[in-house]
Amino acid sequence: MRNASPLVVLALLAGCGGGEEAGNNSAGAADAPAVTLMNEEAAEADNAALAPLPEPEANLAAPDASLPGIDAPPLAPRAQPTATPTPEAGRAGAARIVRAYYDRIASGDYAAARAMWDDNGEASGLSPADYAKRFDRFADFKAVVGPAGRIDAGAGQRYVEVPVTVTARMKEGGEVVERRGIVTLHRTGDIEGATPAQQRWRIASAEILPRAPAPLPGSAPVPAPEAETPIITARYACEGGVRLIARFDNAKDEVTLRRGYRALGTLQQQPSGSGIWYKGEGGLELRGKGNAATITIPGGAPLSCEAR
Repeated sequence: MRNASPLVVLALLAGCGGGEEAGNNSAGAADAPAVTLMNEEAAEADNAALAPLPEPEANLAAPDASLPGIDAPPLAPRAQPTATPTPEAGRAGAARIVRAYYDRIASGDYAAARAMWDDNGEASGLSPADYAKRFDRFADFKAVVGPAGRIDAGAGQRYVEVPVTVTARMKEGGEVVERRGIVTLHRTGDIEGATPAQQRWRIASAEILPRAPAPLPGSAPVPAPEAETPIITARYACEGGVRLIARFDNAKDEVTLRRGYRALGTLQQQPSGSGIWYKGEGGLELRGKGNAATITIPGGAPLSCEAR
């Protein structure tokens, strides 16, 4: 009898499955998770990229499915070494979403832009009509989107901040305004029970403020304030993906809370033996100590939040 070829021997061994040990491995595979979960190490690996990849401009004439991370599956992992495999959308995908968002505003597609916010657009803080009014006052609108920052991964939630500079010309009067700030995106990680919609990047907040005008040639520099700055801004990440912006005015002992583009109200400071306590109308309340806070919005349950 002729000797069997190595390939045939390997095939026979694979078919036998390696006996009892193979059976044990098969049982273990049935208990393994179907997807690789993103952990802190994987998030750090994604943050460790030396430079962002070049991004093509969004094609607004194409259907939503052409915008990865919105109505299409997340982008495939970029070709770079990672500590552990991760199928989750990274920083490049987040920056692409922000560019698509401002391109929709520039083209006048306000309904589609609002729909890119968390909670089916409600996180913008504006109704569809009010949202359209906010941006329809501009004749020209342009946004320059920078590279996304570090991915904040924890408790099954993902947050990432993207810097933006906006230049627009008002329809009335033709004044050109320039603003810059941070757009924060949120998504649920690839965890058990999370829906595909929850796992896509959505806009959680946009803190876009007027840029300070440049000093005129030959003018004296603006002196630095002698005392501590009375205005402090904190961005709170709350349970359920709710993102709130708090503007503390230490001179007036008050704080203004905002969700998206809508101001929730102004709260007055209250005596507190430990931490901070602010109260507003209708049950609006903020209690905090350190970075942790409990914020109550009228009509809802108290939210556990963390300043970031």
